[in-house]
Amino acid sequence: MTEQSRKWLHLARETSEVYQKWSETVAITIGGSVAREVADISSDVDIFVFCTTLPTEQQSSEAVHSVHCQRWKRHNEMYPWGIVRDCFHLDGARIDIGYFLESTAQNILDDVFIRHDTMPAKQGFLGGLLDAVPLYGHELIKRWQVQAREYPEELRRAVVKAHIWMDPLWIPEIYADKRGDFLMLHEALVKTAMNVLGMLSGLNRIYQTAEWKRIQVLISKMEYAPINLYDRLADVFQVSNNKPVAALTSIVEETFSLIEKHMPEIDVRAARVAFETDTDSN
Repeated sequence: MTEQSRKWLHLARETSEVYQKWSETVAITIGGSVAREVADISSDVDIFVFCTTLPTEQQSSEAVHSVHCQRWKRHNEMYPWGIVRDCFHLDGARIDIGYFLESTAQNILDDVFIRHDTMPAKQGFLGGLLDAVPLYGHELIKRWQVQAREYPEELRRAVVKAHIWMDPLWIPEIYADKRGDFLMLHEALVKTAMNVLGMLSGLNRIYQTAEWKRIQVLISKMEYAPINLYDRLADVFQVSNNKPVAALTSIVEETFSLIEKHMPEIDVRAARVAFETDTDSN
């Protein structure tokens, strides 16, 4: 555990005591880089308060001021399904308090495990839940974590299929070379890289991240992945790389081969044909 993680965890435990007093609170966790023990000086302190009903603005404002800091900002739509969030600074840390309905958390679990929902935000929520450290309501959080660890085979297939179709890169490559459409090329490269990581997340039964941060950590968890994937992806986006399409195409082809080998029930032939590239040599 980094020294900053230790410091922020202690601060989170102290801060959470205010929210434990609410009758609506059923559980509290610390998530993000603090929970993963890799926090640095620029890391946020992500605290999630699970409630039977969401707090009023006055209620959450009083809580913020009770820990002797100034109210910074209140957000109302952090996720597509709605969440209330308070952000403020305390003892040198940026504190993000996210208020989740207990029923919302359970609905997300049901969406993913029963209906095999591949929405990145829901996947990211479950990934964060697995990493979270309970501060209050330990039994409820542990029960959710046990459910999240099961990662059903149907979900695995759904996630891979959700990312398997990719547009060929040769068109934006030509446009960038002959018309200067560099933004179109970089957009295509980013989308393709995200699809590769999405397929590999499903293949390895890892919840897809909602934000593409610390992907080196994500890749390190993968049992099945192209060799030296992080370094090769980093190289794709280096300014000095004058052949990013060829480099990323190689990664995509290796990913298709991994799907064929470890998930033979998924037919990648059509997706592979659709992605085939042939650099314009004329």
